[in-house]
Amino acid sequence: MNWETNITLPNQALQVMETLSSHGFEAYAVGGVVRDALLGRDCSDADITTNALPDQVKSCFSRTVDTGIAHGTVTVLDFDAPVEVTTYRTETAYSDHRRPDGVQFATSLEQDLTRRDFTINALAYSPKDGLIDLHGGKEDLRKRIIRAVGDPRKRFCEDALRMLRAVRFAARLGFTIAPATLQAMDENAPLISHVSAERIFAELDGLLLSEHPEHLCDSMPLLREILPELAICFQTPQNSKHHIHNVAKHILYATATIPPERVLRWTMLLHDLGKPNARTTDDSGRDHFYGHDEMGVKIAQQILTRLKAPNALIHEVCGLIRLHDIRIFPDRVCIKRILHILEKFSTFENLLAVQRADALAQAPALAKGKLEILDASYAVYQSILQSGEPYLTRHLAVNGNHLLAAGVLPEQIGRILDTLLERVTEHPEENEKEHLLTLIS
Repeated sequence: MNWETNITLPNQALQVMETLSSHGFEAYAVGGVVRDALLGRDCSDADITTNALPDQVKSCFSRTVDTGIAHGTVTVLDFDAPVEVTTYRTETAYSDHRRPDGVQFATSLEQDLTRRDFTINALAYSPKDGLIDLHGGKEDLRKRIIRAVGDPRKRFCEDALRMLRAVRFAARLGFTIAPATLQAMDENAPLISHVSAERIFAELDGLLLSEHPEHLCDSMPLLREILPELAICFQTPQNSKHHIHNVAKHILYATATIPPERVLRWTMLLHDLGKPNARTTDDSGRDHFYGHDEMGVKIAQQILTRLKAPNALIHEVCGLIRLHDIRIFPDRVCIKRILHILEKFSTFENLLAVQRADALAQAPALAKGKLEILDASYAVYQSILQSGEPYLTRHLAVNGNHLLAAGVLPEQIGRILDTLLERVTEHPEENEKEHLLTLIS
Protein backbone atom coordinates (compact mmCIF):
# COMPACT_ATOMS: atom_id res chain seq x y z
CA MET A 1 0.00 0.00 0.00
CA ASN A 2 1.29 3.41 -0.98
CA TRP A 3 1.31 5.72 2.05
CA GLU A 4 3.44 8.37 0.37
CA THR A 5 1.94 11.83 0.02
CA ASN A 6 3.11 11.98 -3.59
CA ILE A 7 0.26 9.86 -4.90
CA THR A 8 0.29 8.91 -8.57
CA LEU A 9 -2.84 10.17 -10.31
CA PRO A 10 -3.94 10.20 -13.98
CA ASN A 11 -2.35 13.06 -15.90
CA GLN A 12 -5.71 14.58 -16.83
CA ALA A 13 -6.64 14.88 -13.13
CA LEU A 14 -3.36 16.63 -12.34
CA GLN A 15 -3.84 19.00 -15.28
CA VAL A 16 -7.36 19.93 -14.17
CA MET A 17 -6.20 20.59 -10.59
CA GLU A 18 -3.26 22.64 -11.81
CA THR A 19 -5.50 24.74 -14.06
CA LEU A 20 -8.03 25.44 -11.31
CA SER A 21 -5.24 26.25 -8.86
CA SER A 22 -3.67 28.67 -11.34
CA HIS A 23 -6.98 30.55 -11.39
CA GLY A 24 -6.97 30.87 -7.62
CA PHE A 25 -9.33 27.99 -6.73
CA GLU A 26 -8.93 24.99 -4.45
CA ALA A 27 -9.01 21.63 -6.23
CA TYR A 28 -8.66 18.08 -4.93
CA ALA A 29 -8.89 14.61 -6.41
CA VAL A 30 -11.46 12.79 -4.34
CA GLY A 31 -13.01 9.39 -3.82
CA GLY A 32 -12.15 6.26 -5.77
CA VAL A 33 -9.11 7.59 -7.60
CA VAL A 34 -7.39 8.46 -4.30
CA ARG A 35 -8.47 5.21 -2.67
CA ASP A 36 -7.19 3.11 -5.57
CA ALA A 37 -3.93 5.07 -5.78
CA LEU A 38 -3.25 4.27 -2.12
CA LEU A 39 -4.04 0.62 -2.78
CA GLY A 40 -1.77 0.54 -5.83
CA ARG A 41 -4.71 -0.21 -8.12
CA ASP A 42 -5.16 1.31 -11.57
CA CYS A 43 -7.89 3.92 -11.89
CA SER A 44 -8.33 5.90 -15.08
CA ASP A 45 -11.44 7.79 -13.90
CA ALA A 46 -10.84 10.77 -11.66
CA ASP A 47 -13.27 13.05 -9.86
CA ILE A 48 -12.21 16.53 -8.80
CA THR A 49 -13.89 18.64 -6.12
CA THR A 50 -13.38 22.38 -5.89
CA ASN A 51 -14.62 25.59 -4.27
CA ALA A 52 -15.14 27.05 -7.77
CA LEU A 53 -18.75 27.38 -8.80
CA PRO A 54 -19.81 25.60 -12.01
CA ASP A 55 -19.67 28.77 -14.15
CA GLN A 56 -16.24 29.54 -12.73
CA VAL A 57 -15.05 26.02 -13.58
CA LYS A 58 -16.32 26.44 -17.14
CA SER A 59 -14.47 29.73 -17.49
CA CYS A 60 -11.15 27.97 -16.73
CA PHE A 61 -11.38 25.49 -19.61
CA SER A 62 -12.09 25.65 -23.31
CA ARG A 63 -14.25 22.51 -23.58
CA THR A 64 -16.77 21.46 -20.95
CA VAL A 65 -20.09 19.65 -20.76
CA ASP A 66 -22.83 20.30 -18.21
CA THR A 67 -23.21 16.68 -17.12
CA GLY A 68 -24.80 17.45 -13.75
CA ILE A 69 -24.98 21.19 -13.53
CA ALA A 70 -27.90 21.17 -11.06
CA HIS A 71 -25.67 19.28 -8.64
CA GLY A 72 -22.58 21.30 -9.43
CA THR A 73 -20.90 18.88 -11.84
CA VAL A 74 -19.10 19.90 -15.02
CA THR A 75 -17.10 17.52 -17.20
CA VAL A 76 -13.84 18.92 -18.56
CA LEU A 77 -12.79 17.67 -22.01
CA ASP A 78 -9.57 19.65 -22.49
CA PHE A 79 -7.18 16.78 -21.79
CA ASP A 80 -6.56 13.11 -22.66
CA ALA A 81 -9.68 11.84 -20.89
CA PRO A 82 -12.84 13.44 -19.47
CA VAL A 83 -12.68 14.63 -15.85
CA GLU A 84 -15.73 15.39 -13.72
CA VAL A 85 -15.37 18.51 -11.59
CA THR A 86 -17.92 19.11 -8.84
CA THR A 87 -18.30 22.12 -6.59
CA TYR A 88 -18.09 21.47 -2.84
CA ARG A 89 -21.62 20.74 -1.71
CA THR A 90 -23.85 19.65 1.11
CA GLU A 91 -27.15 17.85 0.70
CA THR A 92 -30.61 18.37 2.12
CA ALA A 93 -32.98 15.63 3.32
CA TYR A 94 -33.46 12.39 1.37
CA SER A 95 -37.23 11.97 1.31
CA ASP A 96 -37.14 8.97 -1.03
CA HIS A 97 -34.14 7.24 0.66
CA ARG A 98 -32.28 7.47 -2.63
CA ARG A 99 -31.48 11.03 -3.76
CA PRO A 100 -31.25 14.32 -1.89
CA ASP A 101 -34.19 16.66 -2.21
CA GLY A 102 -31.67 19.34 -3.05
CA VAL A 103 -28.03 20.34 -2.84
CA GLN A 104 -26.35 23.46 -1.57
CA PHE A 105 -22.90 24.59 -2.55
CA ALA A 106 -20.46 24.55 0.35
CA THR A 107 -17.40 26.63 1.05
CA SER A 108 -15.03 24.02 2.48
CA LEU A 109 -13.62 20.63 1.59
CA GLU A 110 -14.54 19.40 5.07
CA GLN A 111 -18.26 19.96 4.43
CA ASP A 112 -18.03 18.08 1.15
CA LEU A 113 -16.19 15.06 2.57
CA THR A 114 -18.62 14.72 5.46
CA ARG A 115 -21.51 13.92 3.10
CA ARG A 116 -19.76 10.96 1.45
CA ASP A 117 -20.67 7.32 1.96
CA PHE A 118 -17.60 5.45 3.27
CA THR A 119 -14.37 6.58 4.86
CA ILE A 120 -12.26 5.02 2.11
CA ASN A 121 -14.17 7.18 -0.39
CA ALA A 122 -13.84 10.34 1.71
CA LEU A 123 -10.14 10.81 0.97
CA ALA A 124 -8.90 13.84 -0.95
CA TYR A 125 -5.55 14.71 -2.46
CA SER A 126 -3.79 17.59 -4.14
CA PRO A 127 -0.12 17.92 -5.07
CA LYS A 128 0.02 21.06 -2.93
CA ASP A 129 -1.64 19.79 0.28
CA GLY A 130 -1.03 16.07 -0.01
CA LEU A 131 -3.50 13.55 1.41
CA ILE A 132 -6.52 14.93 3.27
CA ASP A 133 -8.05 12.31 5.56
CA LEU A 134 -10.69 13.69 7.92
CA HIS A 135 -12.54 10.45 8.66
CA GLY A 136 -9.89 7.78 9.14
CA GLY A 137 -10.07 6.41 5.63
CA LYS A 138 -6.36 5.69 5.41
CA GLU A 139 -6.46 3.58 8.56
CA ASP A 140 -9.54 1.74 7.31
CA LEU A 141 -7.67 0.96 4.09
CA ARG A 142 -4.81 -0.41 6.16
CA LYS A 143 -7.22 -2.53 8.21
CA ARG A 144 -9.17 -3.51 5.05
CA ILE A 145 -12.47 -2.24 6.44
CA ILE A 146 -15.57 -0.72 4.85
CA ARG A 147 -16.93 1.83 7.33
CA ALA A 148 -19.59 4.49 6.85
CA VAL A 149 -18.75 8.15 7.33
CA GLY A 150 -20.39 9.31 10.57
CA ASP A 151 -23.59 7.55 11.65
CA PRO A 152 -24.10 4.54 9.36
CA ARG A 153 -27.86 4.47 10.00
CA LYS A 154 -28.11 8.03 8.73
CA ARG A 155 -25.98 7.22 5.68
CA PHE A 156 -28.20 4.28 4.70
CA CYS A 157 -31.46 6.12 5.42
CA GLU A 158 -30.23 8.87 3.11
CA ASP A 159 -29.44 6.52 0.25
CA ALA A 160 -30.42 2.86 0.55
CA LEU A 161 -28.23 1.94 -2.43
CA ARG A 162 -25.21 2.52 -0.19
CA MET A 163 -25.92 -0.80 1.50
CA LEU A 164 -25.34 -2.68 -1.73
CA ARG A 165 -22.37 -0.46 -2.52
CA ALA A 166 -20.81 -1.49 0.80
CA VAL A 167 -21.13 -5.13 -0.20
CA ARG A 168 -19.75 -4.44 -3.67
CA PHE A 169 -16.72 -2.61 -2.30
CA ALA A 170 -16.09 -5.46 0.13
CA ALA A 171 -16.29 -7.91 -2.77
CA ARG A 172 -14.11 -5.87 -5.08
CA LEU A 173 -11.41 -5.13 -2.52
CA GLY A 174 -11.65 -8.23 -0.35
CA PHE A 175 -12.44 -6.07 2.71
CA THR A 176 -14.75 -6.73 5.65
CA ILE A 177 -17.62 -4.45 6.62
CA ALA A 178 -17.17 -2.76 10.01
CA PRO A 179 -19.52 -4.22 12.68
CA ALA A 180 -21.49 -0.99 13.29
CA THR A 181 -21.86 -0.42 9.56
CA LEU A 182 -22.99 -4.02 9.00
CA GLN A 183 -25.48 -3.79 11.87
CA ALA A 184 -26.96 -0.64 10.34
CA MET A 185 -27.26 -2.45 7.00
CA ASP A 186 -29.09 -5.32 8.68
CA GLU A 187 -31.48 -2.95 10.43
CA ASN A 188 -32.20 -0.85 7.34
CA ALA A 189 -32.32 -3.64 4.76
CA PRO A 190 -36.03 -3.08 3.92
CA LEU A 191 -35.15 0.38 2.62
CA ILE A 192 -33.60 -1.26 -0.45
CA SER A 193 -37.16 -1.40 -1.82
CA HIS A 194 -36.74 2.31 -2.61
CA VAL A 195 -33.95 1.52 -5.09
CA SER A 196 -34.85 0.81 -8.71
CA ALA A 197 -34.47 -2.70 -10.07
CA GLU A 198 -32.01 -1.42 -12.67
CA ARG A 199 -29.69 0.00 -10.00
CA ILE A 200 -29.89 -3.18 -7.93
CA PHE A 201 -29.00 -5.23 -11.01
CA ALA A 202 -26.05 -2.94 -11.80
CA GLU A 203 -24.66 -3.28 -8.27
CA LEU A 204 -25.16 -7.05 -8.22
CA ASP A 205 -23.56 -7.30 -11.64
CA GLY A 206 -20.48 -5.41 -10.48
CA LEU A 207 -20.36 -7.48 -7.31
CA LEU A 208 -20.54 -10.76 -9.23
CA LEU A 209 -17.71 -9.72 -11.53
CA SER A 210 -15.48 -8.89 -8.56
CA GLU A 211 -12.76 -11.01 -7.00
CA HIS A 212 -14.91 -12.04 -4.02
CA PRO A 213 -18.56 -12.48 -5.08
CA GLU A 214 -19.22 -14.50 -1.93
CA HIS A 215 -19.51 -11.17 -0.08
CA LEU A 216 -23.01 -10.98 -1.53
CA CYS A 217 -24.13 -12.74 1.65
CA ASP A 218 -22.40 -10.40 4.13
CA SER A 219 -25.79 -9.05 5.26
CA MET A 220 -28.41 -11.78 5.40
CA PRO A 221 -31.30 -9.34 5.96
CA LEU A 222 -30.23 -7.45 2.83
CA LEU A 223 -29.91 -10.71 0.89
CA ARG A 224 -33.42 -11.72 1.94
CA GLU A 225 -34.70 -8.44 0.51
CA ILE A 226 -33.00 -8.63 -2.89
CA LEU A 227 -32.58 -12.39 -3.47
CA PRO A 228 -34.86 -14.31 -1.10
CA GLU A 229 -34.56 -17.32 -3.42
CA LEU A 230 -30.84 -17.56 -2.55
CA ALA A 231 -31.27 -16.79 1.15
CA ILE A 232 -33.53 -19.80 1.64
CA CYS A 233 -30.82 -22.04 0.18
CA PHE A 234 -28.83 -21.65 3.41
CA GLN A 235 -31.53 -23.79 5.01
CA THR A 236 -31.32 -26.52 2.35
CA PRO A 237 -28.84 -29.32 3.15
CA GLN A 238 -27.49 -31.73 0.55
CA ASN A 239 -27.14 -35.13 2.16
CA SER A 240 -25.42 -36.76 -0.76
CA LYS A 241 -22.05 -38.30 -1.55
CA HIS A 242 -21.67 -35.59 -4.20
CA HIS A 243 -21.86 -32.65 -1.79
CA ILE A 244 -20.22 -31.35 1.38
CA HIS A 245 -22.02 -27.97 1.57
CA ASN A 246 -25.60 -26.80 1.84
CA VAL A 247 -27.08 -25.43 -1.38
CA ALA A 248 -26.20 -21.79 -0.70
CA LYS A 249 -22.57 -22.46 0.21
CA HIS A 250 -22.20 -24.67 -2.84
CA ILE A 251 -23.60 -21.86 -5.01
CA LEU A 252 -21.19 -19.31 -3.53
CA TYR A 253 -18.15 -21.57 -4.00
CA ALA A 254 -19.14 -22.29 -7.58
CA THR A 255 -19.75 -18.61 -8.33
CA ALA A 256 -16.36 -17.62 -6.95
CA THR A 257 -14.66 -20.45 -8.85
CA ILE A 258 -15.92 -19.78 -12.36
CA PRO A 259 -14.11 -17.14 -14.48
CA PRO A 260 -15.42 -13.58 -13.91
CA GLU A 261 -17.53 -13.33 -17.04
CA ARG A 262 -21.06 -11.94 -16.77
CA VAL A 263 -22.98 -14.90 -18.19
CA LEU A 264 -20.94 -17.44 -16.25
CA ARG A 265 -21.17 -15.67 -12.88
CA TRP A 266 -24.93 -15.12 -13.14
CA THR A 267 -25.41 -18.72 -14.24
CA MET A 268 -23.59 -20.09 -11.21
CA LEU A 269 -25.36 -17.73 -8.82
CA LEU A 270 -28.75 -18.95 -10.03
CA HIS A 271 -28.08 -22.50 -11.20
CA ASP A 272 -29.27 -24.44 -8.12
CA LEU A 273 -32.07 -22.20 -6.84
CA GLY A 274 -34.60 -24.89 -7.75
CA LYS A 275 -33.19 -27.28 -5.16
CA PRO A 276 -35.17 -26.15 -2.08
CA ASN A 277 -38.45 -26.98 -3.84
CA ALA A 278 -37.10 -30.12 -5.54
CA ARG A 279 -35.53 -31.73 -2.46
CA THR A 280 -36.72 -35.18 -1.42
CA THR A 281 -35.13 -37.59 1.06
CA ASP A 282 -35.20 -41.36 0.63
CA ASP A 283 -35.40 -44.01 3.37
CA SER A 284 -31.61 -44.08 3.72
CA GLY A 285 -31.50 -40.35 4.45
CA ARG A 286 -30.03 -39.46 1.08
CA ASP A 287 -31.32 -36.27 -0.57
CA HIS A 288 -32.40 -36.07 -4.20
CA PHE A 289 -33.20 -33.01 -6.30
CA TYR A 290 -35.08 -34.40 -9.28
CA GLY A 291 -36.17 -31.71 -11.71
CA HIS A 292 -34.27 -28.92 -9.96
CA ASP A 293 -32.78 -27.78 -13.25
CA GLU A 294 -36.17 -26.93 -14.81
CA MET A 295 -37.37 -25.41 -11.54
CA GLY A 296 -34.16 -23.37 -11.48
CA VAL A 297 -34.79 -22.09 -15.00
CA LYS A 298 -38.17 -20.70 -13.94
CA ILE A 299 -36.75 -19.08 -10.81
CA ALA A 300 -33.80 -17.58 -12.71
CA GLN A 301 -36.20 -16.19 -15.32
CA GLN A 302 -38.30 -14.60 -12.57
CA ILE A 303 -35.28 -13.07 -10.81
CA LEU A 304 -33.61 -11.68 -13.90
CA THR A 305 -36.89 -10.31 -15.22
CA ARG A 306 -37.58 -8.73 -11.83
CA LEU A 307 -34.14 -7.09 -11.95
CA LYS A 308 -34.76 -5.94 -15.54
CA ALA A 309 -31.64 -7.71 -16.78
CA PRO A 310 -30.88 -7.66 -20.53
CA ASN A 311 -32.92 -10.18 -22.50
CA ALA A 312 -29.80 -11.69 -24.05
CA LEU A 313 -28.39 -12.41 -20.59
CA ILE A 314 -31.66 -13.98 -19.44
CA HIS A 315 -31.77 -16.19 -22.55
CA GLU A 316 -28.25 -17.55 -22.20
CA VAL A 317 -28.25 -17.95 -18.42
CA CYS A 318 -31.54 -19.85 -18.45
CA GLY A 319 -30.28 -22.08 -21.27
CA LEU A 320 -27.12 -22.95 -19.38
CA ILE A 321 -29.05 -23.62 -16.17
CA ARG A 322 -31.31 -26.03 -18.07
CA LEU A 323 -28.22 -27.96 -19.23
CA HIS A 324 -25.95 -27.54 -16.20
CA ASP A 325 -26.55 -31.13 -15.06
CA ILE A 326 -26.60 -32.77 -18.49
CA ARG A 327 -24.27 -35.76 -18.69
CA ILE A 328 -21.32 -35.01 -20.96
CA PHE A 329 -19.12 -37.88 -22.12
CA PRO A 330 -16.01 -37.81 -24.35
CA ASP A 331 -18.11 -39.34 -27.11
CA ARG A 332 -18.40 -37.69 -30.52
CA VAL A 333 -22.12 -38.32 -31.00
CA CYS A 334 -22.96 -37.18 -27.45
CA ILE A 335 -21.03 -33.95 -27.87
CA LYS A 336 -22.42 -33.20 -31.32
CA ARG A 337 -25.96 -33.55 -29.99
CA ILE A 338 -25.16 -31.15 -27.17
CA LEU A 339 -23.60 -28.72 -29.66
CA HIS A 340 -26.82 -28.82 -31.64
CA ILE A 341 -28.81 -27.79 -28.55
CA LEU A 342 -26.31 -25.11 -27.48
CA GLU A 343 -26.25 -23.43 -30.88
CA LYS A 344 -29.49 -21.63 -29.97
CA PHE A 345 -28.11 -19.79 -26.94
CA SER A 346 -24.51 -20.44 -25.85
CA THR A 347 -21.23 -22.28 -26.42
CA PHE A 348 -19.74 -25.61 -25.45
CA GLU A 349 -16.92 -23.76 -23.71
CA ASN A 350 -19.41 -21.98 -21.45
CA LEU A 351 -21.23 -25.21 -20.60
CA LEU A 352 -17.93 -26.89 -19.73
CA ALA A 353 -16.99 -23.92 -17.54
CA VAL A 354 -20.32 -24.20 -15.70
CA GLN A 355 -19.93 -27.93 -15.13
CA ARG A 356 -16.31 -27.51 -14.07
CA ALA A 357 -17.18 -24.88 -11.46
CA ASP A 358 -20.10 -27.02 -10.29
CA ALA A 359 -17.78 -30.01 -9.80
CA LEU A 360 -15.13 -27.98 -7.98
CA ALA A 361 -17.78 -26.85 -5.48
CA GLN A 362 -18.87 -30.43 -4.77
CA ALA A 363 -17.21 -33.24 -2.79
CA PRO A 364 -13.45 -33.17 -3.55
CA ALA A 365 -13.27 -36.96 -3.53
CA LEU A 366 -15.47 -37.15 -6.63
CA ALA A 367 -14.43 -33.93 -8.36
CA LYS A 368 -11.24 -35.35 -9.88
CA GLY A 369 -13.07 -37.94 -11.97
CA LYS A 370 -15.66 -35.42 -13.15
CA LEU A 371 -12.98 -32.95 -14.20
CA GLU A 372 -11.09 -35.64 -16.11
CA ILE A 373 -14.26 -36.45 -18.08
CA LEU A 374 -14.77 -32.76 -18.88
CA ASP A 375 -11.15 -32.41 -20.03
CA ALA A 376 -11.49 -35.46 -22.27
CA SER A 377 -14.78 -34.11 -23.63
CA TYR A 378 -13.15 -30.81 -24.52
CA ALA A 379 -10.45 -32.69 -26.47
CA VAL A 380 -13.13 -34.54 -28.43
CA TYR A 381 -14.96 -31.26 -29.07
CA GLN A 382 -11.78 -29.74 -30.52
CA SER A 383 -11.34 -32.79 -32.73
CA ILE A 384 -14.92 -32.42 -34.02
CA LEU A 385 -14.27 -28.80 -34.95
CA GLN A 386 -10.99 -29.64 -36.66
CA SER A 387 -12.51 -32.45 -38.71
CA GLY A 388 -15.53 -30.35 -39.68
CA GLU A 389 -18.05 -33.00 -38.67
CA PRO A 390 -21.66 -31.83 -39.07
CA TYR A 391 -23.82 -31.14 -36.03
CA LEU A 392 -26.23 -28.47 -37.36
CA THR A 393 -28.67 -28.65 -40.28
CA ARG A 394 -26.73 -25.91 -42.03
CA HIS A 395 -23.71 -28.27 -42.04
CA LEU A 396 -25.61 -30.81 -44.18
CA ALA A 397 -24.58 -31.30 -47.81
CA VAL A 398 -28.22 -30.65 -48.76
CA ASN A 399 -30.58 -27.80 -47.92
CA GLY A 400 -34.21 -26.90 -48.33
CA ASN A 401 -33.81 -25.95 -51.98
CA HIS A 402 -32.29 -29.33 -52.77
CA LEU A 403 -35.22 -31.05 -51.10
CA LEU A 404 -37.78 -28.91 -52.94
CA ALA A 405 -36.09 -29.77 -56.22
CA ALA A 406 -36.30 -33.43 -55.26
CA GLY A 407 -40.07 -33.11 -54.83
CA VAL A 408 -40.30 -32.76 -51.05
CA LEU A 409 -43.31 -30.78 -49.83
CA PRO A 410 -42.41 -27.50 -48.06
CA GLU A 411 -44.06 -28.56 -44.80
CA GLN A 412 -41.88 -31.70 -44.69
CA ILE A 413 -38.52 -30.03 -45.17
CA GLY A 414 -37.76 -29.29 -41.53
CA ARG A 415 -38.56 -32.81 -40.36
CA ILE A 416 -36.50 -34.40 -43.11
CA LEU A 417 -33.49 -32.18 -42.49
CA ASP A 418 -33.64 -33.11 -38.79
CA THR A 419 -33.76 -36.79 -39.70
CA LEU A 420 -30.78 -36.43 -42.02
CA LEU A 421 -28.85 -34.53 -39.37
CA GLU A 422 -29.48 -37.30 -36.85
CA ARG A 423 -28.05 -39.81 -39.32
CA VAL A 424 -24.91 -37.86 -40.22
CA THR A 425 -24.36 -37.02 -36.56
CA GLU A 426 -23.77 -40.74 -36.07
CA HIS A 427 -22.24 -41.30 -39.53
CA PRO A 428 -20.46 -38.10 -40.65
CA GLU A 429 -18.98 -39.89 -43.65
CA GLU A 430 -22.47 -40.04 -45.17
CA ASN A 431 -22.73 -36.25 -45.44
CA GLU A 432 -22.65 -36.19 -49.25
CA LYS A 433 -25.35 -34.58 -51.38
CA GLU A 434 -26.12 -37.47 -53.70
CA HIS A 435 -26.14 -39.98 -50.89
CA LEU A 436 -28.43 -37.92 -48.68
CA LEU A 437 -30.89 -37.41 -51.54
CA THR A 438 -31.11 -41.15 -52.02
CA LEU A 439 -32.12 -41.48 -48.37
CA ILE A 440 -35.26 -39.41 -48.88
CA SER A 441 -36.46 -41.14 -52.00
